[in-house]
Amino acid sequence: MFQSLESKIFDDPEFKEDSVRELVIAPILVRLGYLPSGSTRVTRSKSLQHPFIRVGTRKHPITTIPDYTIYVNDKPLFVLDAKAPNQDVLSDDHLQQAYSYAIHPEIRCEEFGLCNGRELVLFNTQQTEPLLHLRFDDFESNWSDIEKFLAPKYLREPMLRRFAPDFGLALKRMGFNKDIEIVMLLKFTVKISCRHPH
Repeated sequence: MFQSLESKIFDDPEFKEDSVRELVIAPILVRLGYLPSGSTRVTRSKSLQHPFIRVGTRKHPITTIPDYTIYVNDKPLFVLDAKAPNQDVLSDDHLQQAYSYAIHPEIRCEEFGLCNGRELVLFNTQQTEPLLHLRFDDFESNWSDIEKFLAPKYLREPMLRRFAPDFGLALKRMGFNKDIEIVMLLKFTVKISCRHPH
């Protein structure tokens, strides 16, 4: 996915935020299925008018620009901000900036993230602990976790993240007969039907 990109490239002072966008974030979003248009799309550098800044009686228009706004069915569901590799994605200033994009009246989404190439960190606006925090070298091996938080179906319905795999379906695929009896380690018995609607 990253065209043989190695994490040591992030130590190169010439590898800046624009490189993070092009070589790290863009491939992630493409693999997740986000395109510039359509029902699952990403908008880059969307200008947001700040509604609150006023000095005395004079308005001072201030524009804020999140790097990526992810839409599913025309609803903004996630903002992702790119940073240079030498920037700390967990610094208060950067977190507050990304948070301000998420809660902006033109966006109003519950989740946001930051990526500096070295790390990807995702948050919910209602909690302080990250939903996900991965280092670049772990992106591929933890791709299912990235999907769980950024793929369109999970952004649209976050409750799906908590669903356990279908145990009955797994047993069916392993060749178990329907209506078998399984005894669990804690010595209780469960009747399981391996019937599947399809």
